[in-house]
Amino acid sequence: MGISQIGPQREPNESSASGSSAQPATKQREAPERLHRILDSIKEYAIITLDRDGCIASWNRGAERLLGYSEDEVLGRSGDIFFTPEDRKSGAPERERRLANMEGRATNERWHVRKDGSRFWGSGLMLPVSDGEPDAYLKIFRDNTEVRRAAERQALLIDELNHRVKNTLAIVQSMAMQTLRSCPSSADAREALEARLVALAKAHDILTSGQWRGGDLLELVSGALEAYSNERMPRFNVHGPPVRLRPKALLALSMAVHELATNAVKYGALSNESGRVEISWDLGESTPQRFRFEWKERGGPPVQSPRKRGFGSRLVEEGLGQDIAAEVHLSFAGEGLECTIEAPAKEITDTES
Repeated sequence: MGISQIGPQREPNESSASGSSAQPATKQREAPERLHRILDSIKEYAIITLDRDGCIASWNRGAERLLGYSEDEVLGRSGDIFFTPEDRKSGAPERERRLANMEGRATNERWHVRKDGSRFWGSGLMLPVSDGEPDAYLKIFRDNTEVRRAAERQALLIDELNHRVKNTLAIVQSMAMQTLRSCPSSADAREALEARLVALAKAHDILTSGQWRGGDLLELVSGALEAYSNERMPRFNVHGPPVRLRPKALLALSMAVHELATNAVKYGALSNESGRVEISWDLGESTPQRFRFEWKERGGPPVQSPRKRGFGSRLVEEGLGQDIAAEVHLSFAGEGLECTIEAPAKEITDTES
């Protein structure tokens, strides 16, 4: 015995057909909202669409965060608003859209302007949209300012390094010629030239460790005098405030300290066991501010002014004068050689105190 059915009968496939037609319609309604949510969640990138006239058609949260405008403030306005005045004047926005139409894409690597007037380096691209209504162009970019500035610093560093290498080669050439000319024998010349090249190399070690931005004066002096130091019997009294040297000042003072120490070993306070050297420096309070460096030898053999100035003396006096506008005074006093170096502080350091 069968069971009677109550109510109207339906074809077996009627329900499933109705459900399947309703499901795509729902998905179609949800798709734009879902896409909008996805684009708004991408906060690191500005994602903007423009119409055929270059006016803003849509603006995601990333664009709001990066550029400072809300979507309501910019819809319908020209997409030129975040270009710099100079780029707008040169027609950069129009060229970018034209290139996107011609080649299918246009890279966007330039400075941009936020609502508050601050600038950042935008990095991205523009693409044409196929249907073109109302969105004719899609523009995507991010803030790449730090990468840009790092590249600029790297380029400046390379230029500076090239300049320094050329200067160093010129110094070595001059040093070799003068050393060979002033030394009585080839053995003396080789010894003097090797010592000067080692001093120059130590100065370059300090520069390279500081990425050619200069170095510490105390580190320079300590390194130059290391070979002559004696822990059991200290021979140097070194004191002075912290001074960060410019690259040119570091090289010039390094060579000067080396020449003074070499002279002290041969003829002055470091030629015997009882000799001592006092080294000091200061940044005076005068205006404009001046730097003063003093080298005083005591306890060595009696000294007297040489009949003929050697290359070492000329390197100290003339080299410092040319490189850092220094005035150098050499005094061959009975107590020992004294050398005073005075120069404008701006030639010595970036951080005048």
